Amino acid sequence: MINYYTKFPQLYNLFYNPYLCIYKQPIYPSHTHRTHMMPINRKSRYTRAVNLSEIEKKTNDAIKETINNKKQLINNTLFDIESILKPTENCIKRIDDIRVQLSSRVIEYENTMFRQLIDNKVLPVELIKKVRTQIRSQLEKDPNPRIFKLINPKESVWNGETEKLQEVDVNVPLPQDHIPYVFIHGTQYRASKSEVYKFYRQFELVAKMFNNPHVDYSKIDIYLVSYDSNLTDEEVLIIRKGFSKVLSSQVSGDSPQLYTAVLWEELERRARLTADNKILPFLKQISLSNNKGRAITHSLGCYALAHAGYQFIKKYPSMKPPFFSWFCMAPTLPENAFAYTGISSEASKIAGIPKGIDKGTSIWFSNFDFILTSIYVLTENRLPMGQRGAVASPYSYTNIDVTKCVKDIHMTKEHKIGGILTPGYFTLLGPTIRKILHTEIASEIPSCYIEISTPLY
Repeated sequence: MINYYTKFPQLYNLFYNPYLCIYKQPIYPSHTHRTHMMPINRKSRYTRAVNLSEIEKKTNDAIKETINNKKQLINNTLFDIESILKPTENCIKRIDDIRVQLSSRVIEYENTMFRQLIDNKVLPVELIKKVRTQIRSQLEKDPNPRIFKLINPKESVWNGETEKLQEVDVNVPLPQDHIPYVFIHGTQYRASKSEVYKFYRQFELVAKMFNNPHVDYSKIDIYLVSYDSNLTDEEVLIIRKGFSKVLSSQVSGDSPQLYTAVLWEELERRARLTADNKILPFLKQISLSNNKGRAITHSLGCYALAHAGYQFIKKYPSMKPPFFSWFCMAPTLPENAFAYTGISSEASKIAGIPKGIDKGTSIWFSNFDFILTSIYVLTENRLPMGQRGAVASPYSYTNIDVTKCVKDIHMTKEHKIGGILTPGYFTLLGPTIRKILHTEIASEIPSCYIEISTPLY
């Protein structure tokens, strides 16, 4: 067993020595003579402040080292295998298959390593649980779920017109001659028309459904699911007070990752409310229209549709699947969510029988997705489906390994990493998305994804 106290002595001090944090001034316990010698009317300058930024940094360092060790092991082993097989043309074609099996095996060990990090209190899992328990009721809010139809997708994205969104009554029948495409965003979006449109626009700029000479998408209706999944300043203040109370100390520094980890249970609750109140009845209307559509979901959006899909399969077992395709991208779900005993048992069946990456439910995952892994390990104490694919539910999905495409990128928006502007998730998957949607006939860029038809065990 790895001795993480030796490996990360500063983490041992952080979680087991209450007096070794980040202080403005030296600390003297209240029973010492220095405290009693202070004048009563003089404000003490000996105050302790736990630095949340330091906790986040040390947590990330431990997680990143685990991921980087895995990455190095996979890459080095593949290099060795490829060097041996290179002279043999037939064997080299099996490299991707070897990579998939190797990654799956390494991730099994990674699960064990994260469990040791949690058990040894290197990761602040118990601290996050205590804070969440302390302030759970204060974080609850109405996610304001709504579904909008985008009236002018081509004109708004490509011609510079203002987007026109119309709220949909989920109990009203849908047009019989149009095919619905449903988009559900993940975290860090407010419940507004402008926010949900931004998510769709990021996809369309890459997909070019309404700006290509090859396929006519004029009969496609675009539906956007909106709900509150944002971390607000007010919620940050509540969470910081929660940390302060649990730690019996003032807190300094900033830690978006720890804030999100504390809020995560509430974000899942909001996603479930959205699924129950809006997505589920909408799936029924899609099924009744006899025009199977396509769902494009990302991160927490996958969780929302999986919850609705589970309810749909259970409540309407004889109805037709509402979709012919579901892009389940970087899902924040347990890897066994679609298994018979999973939290969203058989939800993947809402997209019918899988047939490669284009038909049925496809799970888009990356072994190196750092944001997804760090948040999920801190909140769920295990690796997510978006990091290794779905397991133990054969013949109802296709796993798509996009590790080589996106590497450690999770966010759909462009963002800065170390001061460098980094492309978003959809941008990195551009050639793959356009290939599936047939909006690009030939690409000089080789495929970066690996299609896995058999289940991972």
